[in-house]
Amino acid sequence: MHNFKELNIWKMSMDIAADVNILVESMSTKHLWTLGSQLLKTSVSVPSNIAEGCGRTSDAQFNYFLNVAIASTFELETQILLSIRFNSVDQTKAEEILKNLNSVQKMLRKLMESISKKA
Repeated sequence: MHNFKELNIWKMSMDIAADVNILVESMSTKHLWTLGSQLLKTSVSVPSNIAEGCGRTSDAQFNYFLNVAIASTFELETQILLSIRFNSVDQTKAEEILKNLNSVQKMLRKLMESISKKA
């Protein structure tokens, strides 16, 4: 079992979720209830799955939830790219979130590799 609150990857994903919330608040109303809602759900999924994995008793279970978390990062990335394409969000702010999201993806991959080597 791991303390998720001490993991930088969890902290960064929490920051991304907060940034996505701000991005959605400024989103055009045309896509707010569809894409905006999905952005919020997906951004919350990333730190939630990291935390849930930390609460599991085996490395295999932890790795499973990290896999779910990384899948959510790619889903979130796609949704942000769509938001930019639809001109629904501030492109500069969205690109900053994408940059941070890519960092989290790399960190998740490294953590998953590390856990797999232990098993």
